[in-house]
Amino acid sequence: MGLKAVKLYFRSILCAISLILLAISAIASFAAETEPEKALILQFICLLIPIVIIVNISLLIWWAARKKIWFLVPLIGLLFNYKFIIALVGFNTGNSFILNDNSIVIATYNVNYFFYKEDSNLTDIAKMVENYTTDILCLQEVQPHPLFSLDEIMSEFKSLPYSFIHKGDHNEIGMALFSKFPIIRAQKIKFPDSGNGFIWADILFKGDTIRVFNNHLQTTSLSRARGKSTETIIKTSGENYLKRAQQARFVRSIIDTTLHPVILCGDFNDTPQSYAYSTVIGRDLTDGFRAKGVGFGGTYRNTLGLVRIDYIMHSEHFRTTFYKSEPSKFSDHKAIFSVLEYRN
Repeated sequence: MGLKAVKLYFRSILCAISLILLAISAIASFAAETEPEKALILQFICLLIPIVIIVNISLLIWWAARKKIWFLVPLIGLLFNYKFIIALVGFNTGNSFILNDNSIVIATYNVNYFFYKEDSNLTDIAKMVENYTTDILCLQEVQPHPLFSLDEIMSEFKSLPYSFIHKGDHNEIGMALFSKFPIIRAQKIKFPDSGNGFIWADILFKGDTIRVFNNHLQTTSLSRARGKSTETIIKTSGENYLKRAQQARFVRSIIDTTLHPVILCGDFNDTPQSYAYSTVIGRDLTDGFRAKGVGFGGTYRNTLGLVRIDYIMHSEHFRTTFYKSEPSKFSDHKAIFSVLEYRN
């Protein structure tokens, strides 16, 4: 085979790859609005999107450098995934940690039971939270440990005197909400047929009542599926996508009946292009990262920073003035800190 034939063969392969990625991009763009019950495969296809975007950018550069019309194919693919790109990569400016009388510093963190990689990290997490002068803290995967009791957990967050804690057990994953401001009422709701759930809490701020949601949607269970067959892993993942869809609709129904300003935090175990994310955020909540995030917004540390599954959202009563995914190593998730300005 001559050099010319090799070049033609290589170009044909790149053309085929470009077309395949365009098809994947186009199909995945429907995932956020399509109920998993109707087309579950779309949720699986979405998992490929971070890789698809990287390859599409590479192909765009390749074709454009050679002044080939084929550059339009990866460009169209990127346009299909525009919403996902801006939900993962922040291009915002003016992201400064500046507080005023109407500011609320809020944080969300999946703490992995305060015991990541065989090291207790409760004190380290508490110090990080205090360094940000946090006003409201939402924690997922909270559970007393032989090394510390529930009372000791509360004492570590002494700068946040008001709290609502639902400790976990073998049937339910624990969660906690801490606040500098009085908690008027609060409730933990467990999702049906799941160890996951959410907390809602009405908090008194500046004489007004705001409602804070701390969510933990269906866990992926992939760590427990390790060593099992591919068929089992796919089946488990599919079941969890369906559960998250139901849970997202339930959380959304509570938001829709809430008369107070809303702040919503938590670990969704799903990405911004997913049905669960689209359902919860709806048309009336703002994603803090979209508003003020800078750079890559990945929050799950075991995926090279390419997956964002932890969120802080809010209603129109607030404005995000600061957002940061803290690159701490105290959990398999990153902590998220945000400053919200209350516009009463």
